[in-house]
Amino acid sequence: MRSNTIFLHIPKCGGSTLHDIMHREYGKPSEFVRVIHRTDDIPSFIALPEEIRHKVHVLIGHGRYGLHEYLCGESRYITFLRDPIDRALSAYYYDKSFAYSVIWQKDLSLRQYYEGDYAPWDKNIQTKKIAGVVNDMAPCTDKEFDQAMHNLKHNIDFVGFVEYFDESLMALKSQFAWRRMPYYRRRNITRNRRGIDSIAPSELDLLREVNVYDMKLYAYAEEFFSRLILEESIRSRAAQFQRWNRIVGKWLDLTVRGKDRIKRLFRRS
Repeated sequence: MRSNTIFLHIPKCGGSTLHDIMHREYGKPSEFVRVIHRTDDIPSFIALPEEIRHKVHVLIGHGRYGLHEYLCGESRYITFLRDPIDRALSAYYYDKSFAYSVIWQKDLSLRQYYEGDYAPWDKNIQTKKIAGVVNDMAPCTDKEFDQAMHNLKHNIDFVGFVEYFDESLMALKSQFAWRRMPYYRRRNITRNRRGIDSIAPSELDLLREVNVYDMKLYAYAEEFFSRLILEESIRSRAAQFQRWNRIVGKWLDLTVRGKDRIKRLFRRS
């Protein structure tokens, strides 16, 4: 039976970079390779006729656990996790850079943003996505956490980490028998963000409080899965990969910039 691949992209967990890597491995978006760009697009995907959904064998994007039920055949899940405090800071400063965001419009501080009800979907988002929560605006509870833990232990085939990104890529390439080396240029990097060391202890306590389930989920995942990723053979391959990626990544960056310039020229003409 055919095996599908589902990349569960959790926001601000290195997913945009992995999108590019997976497209080089599996191909650009097509009837066989489908991308869910936003969480709001999930109902549209589910509503597609069965004969269209059943052609998909690679599903990439901002989905949630459970979308394998709408594909044909067995499915394997890939996801990447990130330290919840670092992820929350990245999400805040990323959104703050856009004039349409509530952070920009209301000039919200980090405390105001997470203490208020401005982003309920962003709190414990890693737990919600892995649990398969449909309404991610609702608060996370013990029930969702237990389901996320079950899925993490039994249903997610590969768990990588932003903190060990290159090591995760080497382990992923091996486990999924990728043909290509996963060279990359980083995408959607949050600019002008403060580091954890510069955040007040009271604000860090707040981020831990509003992401308490993510904290527990990440602690378990890091203890269990990082041991596999940080094996000596993987670390050795990652070190060699990093040397080559510094060269290839610059080439990829120049290629993308060249394509962007061409697109701008066509828009002007």
